Amino acid sequence: MVNFKFVSSLIICLFLTSSVPATHKFYTSITQIDYNEKSKSFEIIMRVFVDDLEKSITNQRKKNYKIANDLDNKLLNNYLTDKFLIQANQKTLQTNVIGTELERDILIIYLEASSTSNANTLRIKNSVLTELFPSQTNIVNINFMQKKETFVCNTDQPEKILLYN
Repeated sequence: MVNFKFVSSLIICLFLTSSVPATHKFYTSITQIDYNEKSKSFEIIMRVFVDDLEKSITNQRKKNYKIANDLDNKLLNNYLTDKFLIQANQKTLQTNVIGTELERDILIIYLEASSTSNANTLRIKNSVLTELFPSQTNIVNINFMQKKETFVCNTDQPEKILLYN
């Protein structure tokens, strides 16, 4: 009789050494939005898979895109202008990429948007990567006016309106 532990170990080894590429099978980004009362601006940190973002921008531009070649973040900023939006009292705020950082296969994008603290309505749109990946979910955490909220944007619901009193 064949030893069960041996067969189990063999199956695990075959699975781990198979030629299947090591790609992720879920499509999620996380965005943190914090309002800085002192500077009267939203400080935004977005985390996305670098390969997905490169595919999406390549698809949009019809030309190969690599994060490493976008030294001034101009192409990334253009992409995000179309896909990520904050409105305060129905006024669209200009978001600017102020830096990026690569952490393994995740690109951390730092953005900023100036605003006023007296907004009673915010509209957040986050449709990053949804044009390429229909199952993409974008988790958004926001801290504004001493209120913390979390919601999900996706292909079916790319935006959320938040009311503050």
